[in-house]
Amino acid sequence: TCRTKYTKNGYARDVPLSSRAIEILRALPRRIDGRVLGLQPDSVTQAFERAAERVGLDGARFHDLRHEAISRLAPKFQMHELAKITGQRDPRMLMRYYHPCAEDLAKRMG
Repeated sequence: TCRTKYTKNGYARDVPLSSRAIEILRALPRRIDGRVLGLQPDSVTQAFERAAERVGLDGARFHDLRHEAISRLAPKFQMHELAKITGQRDPRMLMRYYHPCAEDLAKRMG
């Protein structure tokens, strides 16, 4: 896991990470203040938008990656687990992103 102190809603939280993500983060150099990444949120957003434009994904937004990730995780986790992974405190917000496939739900029903 990774402990985040600075979140959009102001609440610190533990973020579950895959073993591969942890491996990558551990390989990165640390800053003097102990952080791994010293990027401003806007710089990440802007870099993504420029890269998307370059490859012809006009209108793609960095936030679209969140939607994609949650959609891919939905068949693997229950909604309360997805809420913990994504940091969504309000289930109504998670429902904006959570679109489980009916076929996957049927399989889980047995």
